[in-house]
Formats: sequence, structure tokens, C-alpha cells
Amino acid sequence: MGAAIIENRNMMMLPKDNVKPAPWLEPVLSRLKAGGHDFSGYKVGTMQRRIERRARMAGHHPGTMPGYIERLGRDITELQTLANDLLINVTSFFRDEAVFATLTDKILPDLVQDHEGDGPIRLWSAGCSTGEEAWSLAILVLEEIARSRPHLKLQLFGTDLDPDAIAKARRGVYTAGVVERVSPARLERYFIADEHGWRITRSRASLKRYMEGPKLDRTGEPSAEPS
Repeated sequence: MGAAIIENRNMMMLPKDNVKPAPWLEPVLSRLKAGGHDFSGYKVGTMQRRIERRARMAGHHPGTMPGYIERLGRDITELQTLANDLLINVTSFFRDEAVFATLTDKILPDLVQDHEGDGPIRLWSAGCSTGEEAWSLAILVLEEIARSRPHLKLQLFGTDLDPDAIAKARRGVYTAGVVERVSPARLERYFIADEHGWRITRSRASLKRYMEGPKLDRTGEPSAEPS
């Protein structure tokens, strides 16, 4: 599955980031990495704007970045606050229609049909944010399971650096605006409405019926330990 997704991604034109890194950027990233946050793959322009914004809020104006770097080395709270500012949680259900269409038509049928044995299909959503894309993936896989091998189960894992996002993903509760791209049929089957919004249902005909100990965590490899 991973190879097919990567092949499809490599055919897409991705925007280039031509912003020249500021001299202070590498020392800031080194401080963050030492604190357990690796942002080396993020867009330079986006990172620099967010770092400058956070530095100003912390009382370090342009021209005083060396002082801010020094502070990051001794102030764990400020380091974590900066890391939280850099974590960008942009997500939605079925966010990239073309990618989800490719999954549905070209990848998931073979993934389910070729799955060896009767053990659960295990999927890992890395950088799952607040869970919308992870649950979207789960819905598509469950629909394919229902079509071709209804006895199989699904085990879904999600990881993210942001502990607040992980907590929301675990709860699985979303507002009406968030689920507006979910079809009425899927809302009825996979969600229930309550006073907080739309909740991933725990009823028998539900996502979690197929999940053996789903674990959404922020560190390392996914674990089979039930959450």
C-alpha cells in the first residue's frame, strides 16, 4: 500500500519553498530537535514566520534572535510553547479527494483481497492530527472489507507530535462543520449525534467494532496495547 501511495504522490506537482533560511533558523531547529521535536521537513518560510511571531510574543524582537535562541536552551516551557506553535493541524474528513479516490479504486481492493490469513488489517496514520484523515481511511477500508472479505477486522493506529491533537483524535467527536464532507449515509453508519456534535459510534455496526485496541499515541511505533 505504501509503495502505491508514494508512486501516486510522486506524480503530483508540489509547491516549492524558495525562501532562504535565516542565519538563526538552524540553531532554533537544533534546540527544538534536542527537545524531541524535529521540524527539519517543514517549509522554511512557514517556520520562520511562526518562530518570529512566537519570539515577538516572548519579548524578543527582530535583531534579538540570539537572545531567544539562548532562552530556548534554558527555558523548557518556552521551547514547548514554540513547538506547539509550529505544529500545524490542518486536516479534514476526506480532505484530498483525488488521493482518497485513488485509495478506493486502485489500492484498497488489492490490499484487502491480498491480506494473508484472518488476522486484522493493521494501518498506521502518521501525523494524524485530530483524527479526521485517520477515521476517513478507516471508513474506506471498512467499506472495502464489507464488500470483499467481511470476516476481516481493522486495527487502526495514529501518531502525532501534538498531544492535544491526539487527545481529540481519541475522543472522536467533531462539529457539524467538520463532518460536512462526510456523506449522510456514512454519518448514519459510523457516527452518532450528541450534545457535543458527531461522535464516532461505539455501536455494533461501527468503526470500533472492527478495531482491536485502537491506540492513538505521540511517540514511537504504534503499539497493539488497547487504549
